[in-house]
Amino acid sequence: MTQAPHILVVKYNALGDLLNITPSIRFIKKVFPHADIDVLTGEWSEPAIRHNSYVRNVYVLKNPRQASKPFPRLWSNARIFWQLRGEHYDAVLAFQKSSAFFWLVRLLGPRDHMMYAKGTPSAHRSPLDESTHVISNALDLTRKLLARLGCKDESLEKSLLGMDLRMDWTIVPSEEAEAEKLLNQIGIRHNDILVGCVAGGGNNPARNESLMRQWGGDQFRELVRRILHSTKVHVILFGAVHDKEVSAEVCRGNEGGVFNLAGCTSVRVAAAVMAKCRLVITNDTGPMHIAGALGVPLVAVFGATGALQKLPPGTNFFGVQSPLECSPCYYSVFKGCIYPTIRCMAAVEVDTVLDIVLRLLANPPQTGRFILSPENVRRGK
Repeated sequence: MTQAPHILVVKYNALGDLLNITPSIRFIKKVFPHADIDVLTGEWSEPAIRHNSYVRNVYVLKNPRQASKPFPRLWSNARIFWQLRGEHYDAVLAFQKSSAFFWLVRLLGPRDHMMYAKGTPSAHRSPLDESTHVISNALDLTRKLLARLGCKDESLEKSLLGMDLRMDWTIVPSEEAEAEKLLNQIGIRHNDILVGCVAGGGNNPARNESLMRQWGGDQFRELVRRILHSTKVHVILFGAVHDKEVSAEVCRGNEGGVFNLAGCTSVRVAAAVMAKCRLVITNDTGPMHIAGALGVPLVAVFGATGALQKLPPGTNFFGVQSPLECSPCYYSVFKGCIYPTIRCMAAVEVDTVLDIVLRLLANPPQTGRFILSPENVRRGK
């Protein structure tokens, strides 16, 4: 195999999932420094890979279901498929397991490929280990592809040993300038202490999982009220357009110390604002992974999904898992709830989250290491 393989990485949705594979892209470049790596993703998740220095080209598929006239989007996607087929890739690494992507990979005609197994594993399809962190699973799939490309197992294991698991997100000067302008407009000064909150999330073009991922507006509103009462900080609410309602709930009764940016700016500029926060509190959603990639200390609430599998790797990131015995129950596929309504998120008490938040604000952590830190996960009460 050439020392400069041409590899296509495929991850369609969602933003956080795409960020979780950025260490795998970095791993490929560590093993093959001269590799040309392209990425195929969806328009919803594309901001997660924009400005990634390890990636040559990013190809963005458009979702035809998000348009009143789907044909132009279908035609655009067909043109992308034709262009990709002309690239004659040495390998395709697809972090997908659906049959649709299996046939896509076959149609592209690479010399080799690896993807996740939907059913029975094979030489080209690897199973997901649901007890393992998503980044570890991605690195394992990547290792198997690189082995197929001729790399020796001992060499790959050596490259993985002690590897920094931080996700990659680069803020460019124009985004930094937009963030500064936005903060000036809402009256934030350079020496103000900012706490970010993400009360929404869990809703993307593939599916709406807000019920199983959102802690709730009431809980976040009470948490913010007590933070403002106990500390001298400003709270910034982040989120997409469909998070405006739950963010407005958090603001009620907390006027004066809370600034609601949900739906008011792009994901990339919101990330540049988030980078200025002392701390971010969030659900298991895309902005949680952005905070992790930026290295901002983080407290995340988990219900159906598992903190041990999804919390960004890092000594400054903390997860609060629902106290219900059935939590977590969801890794890659939600198999349904044993209760008439999903109640795991509501079982997490404000006191449990507040305790971690106040400790982090009182004693700001130093730069952390980006390693798996299971000791940072606490069962809620």
